[in-house]
Parts: sequence; C-alpha cells; structure tokens
Amino acid sequence: MSNKYLTDIVSQPDIAQYKNNLVLRLLNSKRPFVHYPPSARGDMNAYKYVAFKEEMARPITVFEYFDSPREGSEQEEFNRNIPAINQHIRDLGLLKEGRDYVWLTTKDVNEVKKHADKVHHYQEYDNNTYDRDIRRQALLFYQDKIANDPSVGQYLASKHIGPVRNREKCLVLFNINRRAKSEVWDPRNERHSTYMQAFKDIVEIINAMNAMNAKKQLPMHDIGFVGSKLTPDEVTEWREYCNNMGTNLIDLTDVMDAPHGLNRTQQRCVHVALADNYKSTLYFGHQSGVNEDANILPRTNVLSLSEYLHLGQIGISRVEARSQLDPEYQNELGMGGAYSAFGNFYSLRNCEFLTSDGVLAAIQLKLDMHKDNHISLETVWDDVLGRYAWESEVPHIPKKKLDKSEPYVVFCNKYYYIDDIEISDDQAVKRLLNRIFVSAGVDETKFWDKVEDKEAKRAYIEAAELLVRRKLKHQPQFTQQTRAWLADILEQLFERHDSGSPLSIHKNRLEAQNAGRVMYTLGANQIKHRAIKDTSWSDFWNLVDTQSEQD
Repeated sequence: MSNKYLTDIVSQPDIAQYKNNLVLRLLNSKRPFVHYPPSARGDMNAYKYVAFKEEMARPITVFEYFDSPREGSEQEEFNRNIPAINQHIRDLGLLKEGRDYVWLTTKDVNEVKKHADKVHHYQEYDNNTYDRDIRRQALLFYQDKIANDPSVGQYLASKHIGPVRNREKCLVLFNINRRAKSEVWDPRNERHSTYMQAFKDIVEIINAMNAMNAKKQLPMHDIGFVGSKLTPDEVTEWREYCNNMGTNLIDLTDVMDAPHGLNRTQQRCVHVALADNYKSTLYFGHQSGVNEDANILPRTNVLSLSEYLHLGQIGISRVEARSQLDPEYQNELGMGGAYSAFGNFYSLRNCEFLTSDGVLAAIQLKLDMHKDNHISLETVWDDVLGRYAWESEVPHIPKKKLDKSEPYVVFCNKYYYIDDIEISDDQAVKRLLNRIFVSAGVDETKFWDKVEDKEAKRAYIEAAELLVRRKLKHQPQFTQQTRAWLADILEQLFERHDSGSPLSIHKNRLEAQNAGRVMYTLGANQIKHRAIKDTSWSDFWNLVDTQSEQD
C-alpha cells in the first residue's frame, strides 16, 4: 500500500544503506533531528522554510510514512498526504534527499531516533517566516525566480503585473479554500471552506471605514483572489463591483490552468511580485495551512479566519499561539523585544466567517473529532423542522401528491411537509443543538453539566442562532456586532506604524481581535517552541506597558 503513495519519492533502493547513511550523518554533523509525521500536511507551508537556514541550523528531517496500512484506516488516510508533502519539497528545490531529509517507515523512524541526541518537534519551526534571516533569504530567492523563471514571467505578463515606481494603493488579497464535495458528509472537508459572503462583507467594511473617516483617508484598495478557482459568475460579480468602486480586480485563481500550470513555489513568486507593488496588503483566508507562510509577502499582514467555540477547537490553539507570541526580534531574555507593523499572522475567531455547513462541522468536530458518521446540515434541518411539524400535528403531504418544484421537508423518510413551517427562533435553536448532540452521540445534559464557563455555553448557542438566522430568516450577512468588531480590528491595522511603540501597537491589535473572546492559555510546548522563557501572560503585558512608558 505504501508504494502507491511513495512512487518516485524514495530514490534510494537500498533502504538499509539509506538508514545507515542517515545515522552517520546524524552522528557526524550534530544538526538538529526532526521527526515529521504524515498527518502534518498543512504544516509544510511553514516548515519548508528550514531550507533557508544555515547548514548547521538546518534540521535533518525524517518524513514518516506507514508501511502497508489497512485499507480505510487512519494510517492509509495519512499516507495520502505524502504526495502533497513531497510536492512542497520538490517545488522549492532547495532541500536534498539524503542530505537534508529522508523518507522512512514508522519502524525505521523509531530505530533512527535512538541515534539522535534529541528529537525536535516539527512545530518548533512554525515561526520560520518570522526569522529575519530566513525572510531575507526567501524573498531574495523569490525575486530571483520572478526575474529568471520564464513561466512566472509569462504569467505575470498575462496579468499585467510589473514593477511600479510609486506604491500608491493598498491590496486586499483573499485566499479561496474549496474542496471537492464528498459523497458522505465529512465535517473536516467542510469546516473551513470559503464563505464568499464574508469576503464581500469585509470589503464593504473597509469601504465604509474609508467613507466615514475623511481625516484618516485610507488608500483605495485593489481586490485580489488566490487559491481555488473563482466561478465565472463570481468573476463577473466581483468585476462589476470593482468597476463601480473604481478599483481593480486581480484574479490569480487560474494560475494552475493551461498553459500556465505553476507549481506552489512559482505561485508564491506571483504573490510576492503582486504584493511588492502595494503600500500594504491585507491577506484574508479561512484557516488553512496555505495561509501560514503568506506573511512572507512584502508589507503584508495575514488574517486567518476560523470559528469561535470558546477554547479547544481542533488545530486553532497552535494558530492562535502564533498570533499571540511571534516576535520578529527577541531580546537577550528570549522575550519578544519588538514587533513589525507588517509580516504578522493574526487569528480572527468568529463563526460568521464560516459557511453554514462549516459552522455545523465546527460544532460536530468539537463534540467528537473521531466520529465518522456525523450528519449533514440538510439532514439536521429536515429533522428539526420535520419533527416539530409532526409533533405539532401539521398535516403532512402524501409522497404521491408532492410538487417536486416546491421545497419540502422530509421527516423519518415518510412524512413530507411544505418548507414554510413556522417555528420560533428559540425553539429552532434548542432543537437544532439537541439534534446535533444526539447525532454526535453526546449526552447534552451531561455535556452542559460539565461546562462551568458560561462563555463556553454562550458560544455554542450563538453558533446555533447563526444557523437559525441564515436558514429561517435568510440573513447571510454579518451582524452589526460583527461589523463593529471587525471595523475596530481593521482600524488598528490601518494605524500609522509610528503611532506607538511596536509592542503597544501589537497589544492594541490583539485586544481588538480578542474582544469578547477568551484568549488561549499558551502551553509549555508553545512557550518552549517560541523561545519565550516567561510563561506569564500578565508579565508579557507588563513588558509591553513598561516599554510604552519608556518610548
């Protein structure tokens, strides 16, 4: 089974010699040793920048794969990540197999670990794109490819992207994250799919801020898209919007189409060339590994969009830790000494950023991340409305008399109702949550009994209220509360870079982003991985306040 995913990846036919060479290199070079699991596909976006470290600091990485996993198992699913991981390595073209990395089975990985002085965690390199030397080397690398790679040059020319003399405008760059629909409902597939309405609302907030603030007039923002392809209707809609606003639409979502077919590294080159033409760039994307090196772009701040369900969302704690403690510089104490106005990665948590399917998926994964038969939103909603209609003795329609052109609700596969059932918001929220808990196999009463923090319960209820508002009232836009919250965040980002000390500016940004939300408590590993010796969050703020007073 493993050969299916390792075709043309392991180049050494003699695995024994392959391992022996690795062990000798470990013993003789004293370079860091990293075990990289096949589950960490998205983390490669940031990890691959180890290629720009000096040789002695560059880790020797063992990429693990599972030998002949059982069909349908989690191990087989993880092996499916191997081509994507290898694609990162090959597209960059700087890491050499045998010198910088090897591929080994789990058994062989465990054998090699015995010869390493220390096994480093791959997440210790999450902050690669914050290292000044790495940033400098990476940008030089991208700029060289922009100048010398014919494929990159041809694509840039096709989009009329070239160097500008004066940077007069700003850019809002949206990353589209879409996955192919699976036949069976898969929460992980839906959780962070792009919600285009959220992008529209973000642009409207930026434009409204500009219109209302004549004294602090913001530069006009061009609008760009990267990632999954825009549909023809979306291209038309955004082009009309930009024309009406007197700004430009830059659609880079066709970068993989013929005749271009640019790889991951070439695509980043295009993004670097584009961002380099603007005074500043705001990069928005629903939480995905592809966003995690976007802060390498010139004068760019990244805003990663995800749900808010109190604490403990899968995969968000590490992302949230990045936005809390990611110093560009460190002082002699190992603490953050200063922050740049650009090049930062921020985590914005609000369920209104997600599609309705994504909101349901987020709740389901929070309740049980391992369950493989969660139910879809369509099924949940039919059950909620259908049961309510059945209990309220609303007359059902015989299947033979259904008008297929009209939307209907089906309950228990046999009771059909016209989809105009009147139910109060409170009833809908209560029944919706109950159905989600039941389908997840979680006892709702026991669950709430264990939740001591009222804030946590409120987060779940607000997520359900959001679904009800969209389904019953057909209100897909941001609420006024979210608009005000996001406007405050953007206002902080638009402040002049010299409006205060770097740390105080960073503090103000974090306070705006986490208003009304519980901030994550950084764990020991998160502190260790970021070389932060003081684990006290209050002491960190004291450091900020002290520096502010001294400046």
